[in-house]
Amino acid sequence: MDVFSPSNLPGVGMGDLDSLTALLGLLGMALTSGILITQGMLGTLVYVISAIAVLREKDDFGGSVPASLAVLVFLLLATMVRWLLDARATRERATLTGAAADALETKAARSRIAKREGWAHALAIVSVVFAGAAAGFAWSEWNEVPFRLDDGEAVAGLLIGILAASIGGDFAWRFLHGAVRAGGSAAIVGTALVLLAWLLNAASVYVPFVGGVVFVVISLLALRLRRRQQHTAGGLRILNG
Repeated sequence: MDVFSPSNLPGVGMGDLDSLTALLGLLGMALTSGILITQGMLGTLVYVISAIAVLREKDDFGGSVPASLAVLVFLLLATMVRWLLDARATRERATLTGAAADALETKAARSRIAKREGWAHALAIVSVVFAGAAAGFAWSEWNEVPFRLDDGEAVAGLLIGILAASIGGDFAWRFLHGAVRAGGSAAIVGTALVLLAWLLNAASVYVPFVGGVVFVVISLLALRLRRRQQHTAGGLRILNG
C-alpha cells in the first residue's frame, strides 16, 4: 500500500475509494476543510486558493469548470455575508453596554442580534456542507474527466466529505467560541487554527495515513468539547434557576 505520494498530485489513491489509503486521506482533507471554512474569511480564502491550485493539476478543472467555480464563488460570498452579519451584531451589542435589561429597546436589539447570529451560523453550516461535498466529490472522481455524479463511488465520496467536514466544522466552532469566551483573541486564535488546519490538510493529501490520525484525534476533541460545553451550560441553568 502506498503511503507517500511524491509524484502523484494531489495525493495517493485519489479516485479509488476502495483503497484504505484514499479513504484515510479523504477523511483528513475533508475534516480540515470544514475547520477552514468554519473559521471564516481567512480560512475560506485558504480553502478556495488551495482548491484552485489542486484543480489546476487536472485538464480543464476536471472538465467541470462552471460547477467548480460556482461552489468556490458561493463559499466566498457566503463568508462575506457571514462576516457582515457578525460585524453588525458585534456593533449593536456594543451599543447595549449599560442599557436597561428590561427596556423594550434592549429586548428588540437583542432579538435582532440573535437573528443575525443565527443567520451567520446557518450560512456557516451550509458552507461547511458544500465544502465537504466538493472535496469528497473531487477526490472520488479524480481519475475521471469530466467529473460526474453518476456512480456509487462519487456519491460515497460526497457523503464521506460532508460527514468529515461537519465534524471538523463542529470542532472549530466550539474551539473558537470557547477560546474567545476564555479571553483569547479571535483573530490570533483563528489565524493559528487556519495555519494548523492547512498544514494538516496538506499532510492528509500527501501522507494519507496522517488523515486517519487527524480524523480520529479531531473527532475525539470535538466530542470532548461538546460534552464539556453541555456540562457547563447545564451548570449555569441550575445556578440561574
